[in-house]
Amino acid sequence: MKCVCIRNRMSLYDDLGVAASDTKTEGWSKNFKLLQSQLKVKKAALTQAKTQRMKQTTVLAPVIDLKRGGSSDERQIIDTPPHAAAGLKDAVPSGFSSGDVLIPLADEYDPMFPNDYEKVVKRHREERQRQREQERQKEIEEREKKRKDRHDGGVPSGFSRFPAAEGDSDEEEDYEKERRKRSMGGAAIAPPSSLVDKDGSSSFSYEDEGRPARGSKAAIPPPMYEDSDRPRSPPGPTSSFLANMGGTVAHKIMQKYGFKEGQGLGKHEQGLSTALSVEKTSKRGGKIIIGDAAEKPDSSKKSDANPLTEILKNPTKVVLLRNMVGRGEVDEDLEGETKEECEKYGKVVKCVIFEIADVPDDEAVRIFLEFERVESAIKAVVDLNGRYFGGRVVKACFYNLDKFRVLDLGEQCSRILLPRGMPRELTQNRIQKIWIPTKDDRPAPRRAAGAPHFANPPTVIVMVGLPARGKTYISKKLTRYLNWIGMPTKVFNVGEYRREAVKNYSSYDFFKPDNECAVKIRQQCALAALRDVKSYLKDEGGQVAVFDATNTTRERREMILQFGSENGFKIFFIESVCDDPSVIASNIMEVKVSCPDYRDCNKTDAMLDFQRRIECYKTSYQPLDPDQHDRDLSFIKVIDVGRRFLVNRIQDHIQSKIVYYLMNIHVQPRTIYLCRHGESTDNLEGRLGGDAGLSPRGRQFSSALARFVEEQQMKDLKVWTSQLCSSIQTAEHLGVQYEQWKALNEIDAGVCEEMTYDEVKEKFPEEFALRDEDKFYYRYPAGESYQDLVQRVEPVIMELERQENVLVICHQAVMRCLLAYFLDKSADEMPYLRCPLHTVLKLTPVAYGCKVESIFLNVEAVNTHRDRPEEVKRGPGTLIRRNSVTPLTSPESNIKKPRIDDLDEAPIQELPPSVASMALCSPSHLPLALAGQVGFS
Repeated sequence: MKCVCIRNRMSLYDDLGVAASDTKTEGWSKNFKLLQSQLKVKKAALTQAKTQRMKQTTVLAPVIDLKRGGSSDERQIIDTPPHAAAGLKDAVPSGFSSGDVLIPLADEYDPMFPNDYEKVVKRHREERQRQREQERQKEIEEREKKRKDRHDGGVPSGFSRFPAAEGDSDEEEDYEKERRKRSMGGAAIAPPSSLVDKDGSSSFSYEDEGRPARGSKAAIPPPMYEDSDRPRSPPGPTSSFLANMGGTVAHKIMQKYGFKEGQGLGKHEQGLSTALSVEKTSKRGGKIIIGDAAEKPDSSKKSDANPLTEILKNPTKVVLLRNMVGRGEVDEDLEGETKEECEKYGKVVKCVIFEIADVPDDEAVRIFLEFERVESAIKAVVDLNGRYFGGRVVKACFYNLDKFRVLDLGEQCSRILLPRGMPRELTQNRIQKIWIPTKDDRPAPRRAAGAPHFANPPTVIVMVGLPARGKTYISKKLTRYLNWIGMPTKVFNVGEYRREAVKNYSSYDFFKPDNECAVKIRQQCALAALRDVKSYLKDEGGQVAVFDATNTTRERREMILQFGSENGFKIFFIESVCDDPSVIASNIMEVKVSCPDYRDCNKTDAMLDFQRRIECYKTSYQPLDPDQHDRDLSFIKVIDVGRRFLVNRIQDHIQSKIVYYLMNIHVQPRTIYLCRHGESTDNLEGRLGGDAGLSPRGRQFSSALARFVEEQQMKDLKVWTSQLCSSIQTAEHLGVQYEQWKALNEIDAGVCEEMTYDEVKEKFPEEFALRDEDKFYYRYPAGESYQDLVQRVEPVIMELERQENVLVICHQAVMRCLLAYFLDKSADEMPYLRCPLHTVLKLTPVAYGCKVESIFLNVEAVNTHRDRPEEVKRGPGTLIRRNSVTPLTSPESNIKKPRIDDLDEAPIQELPPSVASMALCSPSHLPLALAGQVGFS
């Protein structure tokens, strides 16, 4: 019986109904055969290598090709197959003939290294490092080329331990040629690790050779010179050095490499001929020197330079470098190159270059470097002191940090170096700590230092509108604000000129358009006012003049525009329009009835006469036309006391500030309360600034202030405080919501913060005296001045003008600034205004000023007020700021009188009968005293 076994051919795709096929795909079979052949070759090689390793215990090292040119970075390690390294023939698998060509595959899988991630990362890292080195090498070569071009005669730039030798420029030009020639030689001997810095460069600087690239990893073989051209090595060793030749590591290394007396190391004897040694300069620092150079310093220079140990006794963050360059040798690259060179010691915060006049050449240029850390500055001084730069011996030392921050960099004649093309040099004003130009090598006068300098031409503000529309109110309030922010402004009220010309007012007939005599007088008064405007803006240092008059006709406004065009002044119109009878009547009763024109009249007659005066102006009134005639003028219309505004063609910063201010003021009745915080612990100790809490009496004042606020029964009272502890603690006792303002923080005393006046006088005597000399403009080192404080609290003033009832709890200097604004005080008066602790000042705005009332809350406190020193001689102020008149608070007895003189016609002794018959408050015949004709050019 036979059993027949049938072997079924099964396919991977039987269940899918795909028939198996014996046909071979052309491309697939070839690739598969190639893969099989490669695997067989690899397997044979691995088997042979494994067998060979079992027979031999030695490990074969990679073969290094020393004959290839270039640096060590360019040398390649050749991975030799194990069977070839063992001297065996290439193994060919039995399935291949000797004529078959094995195609090498890139990145072939290696079972011995299943994961190549580390190798790839290492290769990429080395590639990036090589690219960075090449970029840095290129930058160094460019910088060296610039330095070489800048220094005449090929004087080398950069720091060096040795002076430059003659012929350096010729050798540096041939550096690239020699490097290529040297690269064909064998491997060079690298210096020992004990003589190499951390960055991989040798501590010794071959100044007589071309400088190799900084950071290069491979040592460049020595150049091949003829005997006559070979650069000379440093001086030979002394007898004491030869006697102790075997004492140090450096000596032993030199002996090992065949050192002979009088010769240098190396094939061509161009290397070291003296051993390097280390001189200890600090606990953890030192510097490398040549042989016994430290033992025998140059006696001629010993007296000039301070010993390093003395210099290191008082280290700071600021390093002073002298004798790097001489007078007149500073260029635009020196600052950047010096800062870049010193970055290796640590981060350089600032680099300042100053020149001193009337001093020796080696002291003329001072270079100051402020480091981020003291340790970096110490490294810089140790390394740079005594180094050579451009053939000069650099002198390095520390400099006082406080003096550097206030830019006290030497004698008073020091001046900062400006870039090329600047017409004048700058000198620092010691009071304001700002830079001002000098004239003929002399500092500018103090007035120019204190007064602001404006790029825009002076501005003339021209008021327009009928009487009793608030023109004078706006003029005085705007003048007070502009003066307070430091913009010299003065009001020129034509009515004052008219009252000076006409001693006694008769009636409203004086303002009739058909009264030719009166029209001529009013015209002459306007011309006199404009002449004074010109003098103020051109000769007296003014910046803004307010021409306060009705100016209701286009003829008058055209005359003013021509005046501005002839003198280079900008003209800005402010027109006040109001048709509300109640507002007009209120203005007449509060202001006009009490003016000098109605001194001896009852209020009813005065009010009636003034209303008729308004009717006289209405007949010739021509408002500003923004659509047609006046569309090209710059102006603002204030309609119904701030209910609406119309603004046209604002041209500059001054005009924009004027518009912003006018849009924030209002005339509603209100009360503003100003007070300081309760007494603090710093107040008890007499310390400046700080952020201390309240003392027991300060907390007692807070409770008293809460009772005072409750008694006042103020509607919708708002409370503002600073962001300092004492002010907030004071407001907490009120039991109401309050708003914190950073702008209300106390003045920043800078380096004098939290010091007493005695401590400031002892530590900073010069600053103490400067502050007494001009307290408003004086700026604390790294701090603020009262002038800065005014700019800081300006937003507070704007918001106070918008609000109604407000209580401000602030600090002494801030309260002085706010009080000076409301009381129209000058810059000279502001820093000495009395603002005692535990006292509330109640301010009530009135027509042309502000009424002030002082309320003491019966809680004792320390007196923090400091009077102006009597020994300080006070001349005229740097900037006379208060030019407006505030009768209720700061009357001025020396107001400049109007100048109306030199009339062409004889003075008019009597008024015409038509005018005299209407006399309201005086006899029928009134003398009209005109001093003369007014003219302006």
